[in-house]
Amino acid sequence: MTQEKSVFASIPSLEAQLLDKKRHTRVIIIDLTTVHRLETSAAQCFDRAVRDLTPRNTRLVLCGVRKGSGVHADFERAGVNIIFNGSDIDEKGIIAFETRFEAVEWCRNQETESDCGVEPSTKFEDFTNRLN
Repeated sequence: MTQEKSVFASIPSLEAQLLDKKRHTRVIIIDLTTVHRLETSAAQCFDRAVRDLTPRNTRLVLCGVRKGSGVHADFERAGVNIIFNGSDIDEKGIIAFETRFEAVEWCRNQETESDCGVEPSTKFEDFTNRLN
């Protein structure tokens, strides 16, 4: 027997966490690996967060999202474009990867190429090595 669990977060609390101005971070990775379905309002919240974080040079990246999955369909239903594998970062939408490792690697490469406008950090490097 498989046990499923539901997790709920209010949109205002989610937005408050994502847009906290006290945090100076270059990348926020949201892991949706255990999420099977997503409310339209949550998908739109992530889309607004991308729009609001961009002027602060902060990227929101999703992982655990598969092309054609229920979560992908929920983003589409909400009118939110998902850009898989960071293929076109100039396109409007949310960058998503199937695994956390792919998301972290992509972010590390973006950081190395200075697309995020920062020097590569050793803390980020250490975190990446722990995923192997």
